[in-house]
Amino acid sequence: MGRNELRSIALANMRLVFGGALLVALSACTNADTLPEVSTPLDEAPDAESLESFDQVWNQVRTQYFDYPRIAEDWEQARELLRPKAAQASSAEELRPVLTELLAGVGESHFGVMAGSSQGQLEAVGSSQVDDDASSDGPPQSTSTGLSARLINQSLTITKADDPDNSPIRAGWTLEAFGDQAMQPLIDEIESIDDPTAQKRSMLILQARVNSRLAYPREGEVLELRLRDAAGDLHEVNVQGRPGGMKQVEFGNLPALSFEFTAQRIEKEDGCIGVMAFTAWVPELVDEFLDVRNDLFECQGLVIDLRGNLGGVIATMVPLTAHLVDEPVLLGRLVRADGRIDFRAFPRRVADDGVRLTPYAGPVAILIDGLSASTSEMFASGMQSLGRARIIGQRSPGMALPAQMLPLKNGDVLMYAFADYHDGQGRRVEGIGVVPDQIVEQSADALVNKDDAELDTALAWLLQTTAAP
Repeated sequence: MGRNELRSIALANMRLVFGGALLVALSACTNADTLPEVSTPLDEAPDAESLESFDQVWNQVRTQYFDYPRIAEDWEQARELLRPKAAQASSAEELRPVLTELLAGVGESHFGVMAGSSQGQLEAVGSSQVDDDASSDGPPQSTSTGLSARLINQSLTITKADDPDNSPIRAGWTLEAFGDQAMQPLIDEIESIDDPTAQKRSMLILQARVNSRLAYPREGEVLELRLRDAAGDLHEVNVQGRPGGMKQVEFGNLPALSFEFTAQRIEKEDGCIGVMAFTAWVPELVDEFLDVRNDLFECQGLVIDLRGNLGGVIATMVPLTAHLVDEPVLLGRLVRADGRIDFRAFPRRVADDGVRLTPYAGPVAILIDGLSASTSEMFASGMQSLGRARIIGQRSPGMALPAQMLPLKNGDVLMYAFADYHDGQGRRVEGIGVVPDQIVEQSADALVNKDDAELDTALAWLLQTTAAP
């Protein structure tokens, strides 16, 4: 499958995805005709737009959720309870919490309502400034800081600081505040949630939002951070991103997604290990991968780093897998009562220009963590079920359902799961996650010492596996 063909399939013939699930064309998987919609004359609502948007959400879940009988009784009751609140909402902002409460009753990932405006979608975790010298022509572009953070021992800890020459921030430091927003009260509030599943997902959302803002500020934006170093000293640091290295990928109703792809060869005494990392599963990934494929495949072992990768277009994992297997394989399938869609990969043996290709035969290690969600989980679970890769790191969050987007009357966008997902062995990933073959916990002390425990573990395994007997 060539580059242009993949892009055509992913972007033209299929609906789009966010946070990780393929938006398959509605005609391929629908039972909308089997249940009548429920609505109310608009003239009975104080705000007709809010009430119509509520009905859109309620009806869409009722007709499209693949496991609706499980929640049917509660869903009817939720409508009776929350619809009067929706009728009183005078704006999308006021309606959003009502819809969030409604969708929480489903109890699975990939159900949510997002602001329709780009400003609402890019809502900051904390305050920031925009440099007056920054260009105001056109929409703001993302830059990259090379920073990331994870929750370690109930604190948001800097896990990556790629630009130590131009920033005083070091891995292992604790992020105390983002602008005027202290982090610990947010963490404490989430930890007080009684439902373990809701708590876990809320913590993931917090980390995802922090990392999005921390890693990819807008051009000219100054991030105001307060951090505590390993010695306990506080630092107030203003951070600006650097341009280049990332692309802006747009998906339908969603804001532009910052996409970065990196590849390197780690040279060893008896050869090398190839390492590739990318921030999202998008069609552009295939182009980037093909540009470095030959260099990476010259190495005895390969690392695919999915840490922090929240997902993307499911179809993208198929052509990547095609370069890693020597026989047809089943990565996984979407499952509904009215049918299924299989994701099969066939070995890629011929390039677009007719040159013969040989799939990679060496061992593969995949790195995951608590932010490796959706398509990243589907790929990792699929490769694990095939015995084709060793999974290293922390358990993934178990948020792996295919989702579609529905524009609402008030301008917001509903994301809802329309099918279940099972890997090649029939294992469900949603709510369970991918359990690594080798668990490597993160440590603030190791980060301070500049150790990348997950990568080091992967390199050690690959070198041992490829060592001559």
